[in-house]
Amino acid sequence: MLKFNKKSDYLIWSGWLILGLSSPALSAIADQPATAQLPGSFRVQNPSFIDRDNQTQRQLIQSEVDHTLRRLNPFLNTWILVAVLVPGAISMTILIWFFREAQHAQICRQTLEGYKEDIRDRIEYLASEAQDVLDELQMAVNLTEEKIDAIESHIQSLSIEDEKDSDFSVNDENED
Repeated sequence: MLKFNKKSDYLIWSGWLILGLSSPALSAIADQPATAQLPGSFRVQNPSFIDRDNQTQRQLIQSEVDHTLRRLNPFLNTWILVAVLVPGAISMTILIWFFREAQHAQICRQTLEGYKEDIRDRIEYLASEAQDVLDELQMAVNLTEEKIDAIESHIQSLSIEDEKDSDFSVNDENED
């Protein structure tokens, strides 16, 4: 019974594909009708059939696969490196940008807190100044009201005296 090894089967089939596509000499040989001896003494005419037990053919395929892998290995390594580094660099750039913006937001928050404290102090100062002005105005209004009341009472007292004097004067005029 045959055992299949996935890696070696893959390498063999990829070797056949590479050999078939890249080697014109093997393609020319494959184009010629060939017969191969199968177990049980059957003869089959198949240009792509190669006896798997033949050691030289295995070595030829293995050397071609190794050669192809050596040629493709730097290219594949480069692509793997690019596939790993580009997303990594992008993620690092995004993280750096995020942390810088977070620091900038923290600085802005601290600046705004400082402005808030300054504005609150300024408002409290202006409110106390306004309260002082209101108190002065209230005192001035009270003093003015007192003066107006004094002037009104003085005017009333003068008008009462004037009325008394006018009564006397009217009487005096009538008597003459």
